[in-house]
Amino acid sequence: MATKVADIHQEVQELREALGLSQEDFARLLGVSVRTISRWESGASLPHPLAMKELARWRKALEHLQEVFKPTAIPQWFHQPNKALGDKTPFDVACGPDGDVELLDLLGRIEWGIPS
Repeated sequence: MATKVADIHQEVQELREALGLSQEDFARLLGVSVRTISRWESGASLPHPLAMKELARWRKALEHLQEVFKPTAIPQWFHQPNKALGDKTPFDVACGPDGDVELLDLLGRIEWGIPS
């Protein structure tokens, strides 16, 4: 069980850092408390099944982001207003309902060169 906790806490932290998010922003994105993120990252607790689904959705979104952008450009893109999103930042859109779906749609348009 300790190996699983270690793997998950590392995955949570790596996902958060790859998106360029603070623990506070990552908590907002996932709809949990900052304390929860801290406990997951320290290995003090495991995400519950619904949170695991959310983490899996954001791992998928990150994979797509990494196909479109250099990894070092992702945090900057995630926090800059985007005209295709009504001048909201991708992060703000991501925090809304089905935010990951909206971002994946935008990334698909970017990838295929479709004007947004």
